[in-house]
Amino acid sequence: MQSLTVGVLFSQRGFSGWYGSSQLRGTILAIDEINLNGGLDGRMIDPIICDPGSDPKQYSKLANKLLLDDGVSVIFGCTTSFSRKAVTPCVEKRNAILFFPTCYEGFDYSPNIIFTGPCPNQLHLELHRYLYERGRASYYLLGSDYVFPQESNRVIKDLVAQSNGKVVRERYVPLDCADRQIDDIVSDIMSTKANVVLSTVVGSGSTRLYDAFHERGITPNDIVIASLTASELDLSKMKHLPLSGHVTSSPYFASIETPENRLFCKRFVERFGRSVPIDTCAESAYSQVHLFANAMRSLDGMDANRLREEIYRVEVNAPQGRIKVDCENNHTYQWPRIGVMEDAGTFQIVRSPLNSVKPDPYQINYFDVLAAS
Repeated sequence: MQSLTVGVLFSQRGFSGWYGSSQLRGTILAIDEINLNGGLDGRMIDPIICDPGSDPKQYSKLANKLLLDDGVSVIFGCTTSFSRKAVTPCVEKRNAILFFPTCYEGFDYSPNIIFTGPCPNQLHLELHRYLYERGRASYYLLGSDYVFPQESNRVIKDLVAQSNGKVVRERYVPLDCADRQIDDIVSDIMSTKANVVLSTVVGSGSTRLYDAFHERGITPNDIVIASLTASELDLSKMKHLPLSGHVTSSPYFASIETPENRLFCKRFVERFGRSVPIDTCAESAYSQVHLFANAMRSLDGMDANRLREEIYRVEVNAPQGRIKVDCENNHTYQWPRIGVMEDAGTFQIVRSPLNSVKPDPYQINYFDVLAAS
C-alpha cells in the first residue's frame, strides 16, 4: 500500500536550533508510534526532514522544495513567527497545510495553517493572574528582539495597566546576544524597583539570565523571573540550576501526572535517552502529528480541503490533556498551567485548569482575566 509522505521543517541549527530539535524529536516519536502500530490503515507515514538552519529564506526555499519537488501536501514545522510567515505563502499558493506547534503572539489566521501551540489567552493571561494574586506589580519586561516578545509585552503592558501595576523598563536583546549584554541588563534590573522580570528571552540569553541571577544571589523572593518561554530544555542548558521559585507559564510540563503523559515520557526516554529533556516543544509537535493521524484515518488520500474538514471533527488525548482544533480560527484548545522551578531542575505544577481553554487569538475577551480572578 502507498505510503503517506509528509514534510518536516524544523531548524536544528542557529538560534532556534534548541527548540527546533526538540520539536523534531516529538515529531519523529509520534510518526514512529503510528508506523509501529500499522500506520494509517496500513499506510506508513514517510517523513522528508529538512533543516532550514533558522534562516527565513531557507524556510521558504525548503517549503517550496517539499511542496513542488517532493509532492507533499502537509508540512509539520516552523519554530518562530518569522519562519511561519515565510512558509505561509508557499502553503497557501499550493493549498497545502502547515501544522505549526509553537506558542505565538496571536492575530494570525490562514485556512492553510493549523496552530497547535498556545496563543496569548492560553499563556500570558494565566501568568499575569498568578503574579497579580501574589502582589507582583512592578514589571521589568525583557525579551529577545523579534515579534513574539514584542507583541507579548504589548499584551502584558495592557494587563499591568488594568491591574494598576507598573512597567519600570522594557528591554530587548539580540537573538545571538552575548553573556555580557545579559549581565549588564541584570545590573540594570537590580537598580530598579521591579519585583518581577517578565522574560521572553530565548536561547542562550535565557539560560544566562538565570545563571546571572544565581551568581549575584538574587532570589525569587526578591525578584522573580516569570517566563513565557523557559522550559525543561532551558533548565538542561544552565550552568547553575536556578533557585527554586522562578515561574513559567506553559500548557505542558514533563511532571504532569496523567497516564497519557507517563506513557509519552516513557516512550520518549526509550527513543532518545534519559539525558534528553522532555519539554513543551516536543509535546506540542508530538500531539499535532496524532491530530493529523486521527483525521487521516477517515480519508483515503491527502486532499487538503478534506483533511481540514476532518481535523475539526477529531480530538487527541495528548500528554497535556485532551485537545481539539477550533473550527472558527484553526487554533487549538490548550491546558494553561503554571510551573515553579525546583532545585532538582524540574517544575512543580502549582496551577492547572479544570478544563481546556478555547483559543482567542484575536484577544476579544482577554481583559476579562482579572474579573475572573
